[in-house]
Amino acid sequence: MDRAFLLRRVLLGVLIGVTVLGAGFFGWVEFRTSQYHHRESQMLSRYRNSYAACLGQHVAAGVCAAEVRDLCTHDLFWQREHPPFVIDLAPQFNAPDQSCSDTVRG
Repeated sequence: MDRAFLLRRVLLGVLIGVTVLGAGFFGWVEFRTSQYHHRESQMLSRYRNSYAACLGQHVAAGVCAAEVRDLCTHDLFWQREHPPFVIDLAPQFNAPDQSCSDTVRG
């Protein structure tokens, strides 16, 4: 067999293998990220419902917001779960503080 033909065949196999591995890794990353966001949205909807229930009991909005924000930021979710594959280039934007504040704002 021709040596150049064998080399092209091996390089084509390597290229296809790397492409398949890359696509598999990308799919796994997307799956893990969607799992995290789903769990986060479930947890935040619980606190959104708690905030609405607190307001329904005719408690001042500021008191409800402070209590729910405090409970939300200290939830064990934030210690157990971390956003997958995120490089924190801006640590001043704390995910629990930002997400919980958005939850009680409406």
